[in-house]
Amino acid sequence: MITNTCFRQAKANRQWTWESPDGVTLNMIDYILISSRCRSSVTNSRAYPSVDIGSDHQLLIANIRLKLKARRRHTASKQYDTKKVSDPLVAINYQAEVAGKLTTIIDMLTSDAEGCDNDVVEKTVDAFNNTSRNILGLYGICQSKSGFLKTRGS
Repeated sequence: MITNTCFRQAKANRQWTWESPDGVTLNMIDYILISSRCRSSVTNSRAYPSVDIGSDHQLLIANIRLKLKARRRHTASKQYDTKKVSDPLVAINYQAEVAGKLTTIIDMLTSDAEGCDNDVVEKTVDAFNNTSRNILGLYGICQSKSGFLKTRGS
């Protein structure tokens, strides 16, 4: 879509974009092209004659109304394969590893007189997340024989 021709201007000097070397002939030979999908966004377009750019052409201006929306990115939440806990060997291994990591955190708390702070909370959450990731694995992802990760059902 050509925006220059859509909007008629009250002043004639805002319609022409080029002046011939003799100073008599004025033509509209410069255009602003936009996608027809964005047609409703353009509110006005005109030539800007008062700007001296050192050329026989005039500067073109288009007023555009934009509505910007913030895109929300959906992050996939971690889902651990909790069905593996029904296997007694996996359950015992999981309990032992979590207990080992939590005892180090408890020892740190008892030796530290300051009490509970954000660092302890982060270490506790990391202990559970790392153990779950290592032993249970993420739901829907399994290891193939070739060593590459693939999703279940593929």
